[in-house]
Amino acid sequence: MMKFYISLMLLVMLMMLACSPAPAVAPFPTATLVPSPTQAPTIVPIPIATATVTPTRTPRPTATIPPTPTMTPTPTPIATPLGGRPLLFSQFSGNITVGGQPAINGTFIEARVEWWRSRPSKVFNGSYSPIIIAPNDWALDGKTISFHYGELQAAETSIYRGSAFQVLVVNLTFP
Repeated sequence: MMKFYISLMLLVMLMMLACSPAPAVAPFPTATLVPSPTQAPTIVPIPIATATVTPTRTPRPTATIPPTPTMTPTPTPIATPLGGRPLLFSQFSGNITVGGQPAINGTFIEARVEWWRSRPSKVFNGSYSPIIIAPNDWALDGKTISFHYGELQAAETSIYRGSAFQVLVVNLTFP
């Protein structure tokens, strides 16, 4: 039994050693930093006064009276006379020059009879594809047909004759 007490005592002593705090290590002293004076004086910014912007009031909108629209007169077509025949179309084709040179491929021309405009005709190799003039309005019968390349007008013109079918070759020259 004695062995038991000795073993127990050794165990208690080991536990005491394990639980005891570790020996404290003394820290090495470190140097404390001391500020040193500078050779040149430190520049201190001087505040500059700035103007304070005062906001302006937003003006109130004044009531305005909208303008009254002016009516654009709409042409009234003249119907086919009783017992008369319907209007026939005219067809134009030919060469086209602008400033003495053949017109550029892919550009368009159109024909106009007063307020009526044809579908655009495409230019290819200095010629324009057929332009069909069919305004279907007796009021335009006998009126002048003008040809336009953008805002330019051709020197040549023709007369729309709705009572007769026309297929004409007209070479157009634009300034």
